[in-house]
Amino acid sequence: MEQIFTTQFWRDQFAVVASAPWTIIPLLLIAGFIGWKWKGINDDGEIRELRAKADAAAERLELAREKYEVVVGKLNELRDQIEEERHALLSANYRDLEYLNWQIRSKLTDLSTSTDNLGETLLRLTQLHEPSGRSTSGSG
Repeated sequence: MEQIFTTQFWRDQFAVVASAPWTIIPLLLIAGFIGWKWKGINDDGEIRELRAKADAAAERLELAREKYEVVVGKLNELRDQIEEERHALLSANYRDLEYLNWQIRSKLTDLSTSTDNLGETLLRLTQLHEPSGRSTSGSG
């Protein structure tokens, strides 16, 4: 191994190349071409992998947007119902109040479930894009 660090070794190698350049130069060109093609194949694989990850992230983002729209819709529905019930409270009796209270609790439960689903989706989406590049799977 130490022989490659000697000047005599390199003089001998240069003499071989100089004595037969028609053999060595084409081999070097072929090796360079093969290396260039191999690097291109590796780069294409990495690009495909990144595109697949980007597509998966876009799908999850779309799912999160859909769940967000559901949550916003339920929230607006709940706000409207609360406003209606606030007006009804002025003229309602006790049994009506119990029923309205039950309806509000039911709607709040629905809203809580929707926001939990949205939170889980967003958590998965953010875990997919951790700065370390690792993606982790959450429960679900």
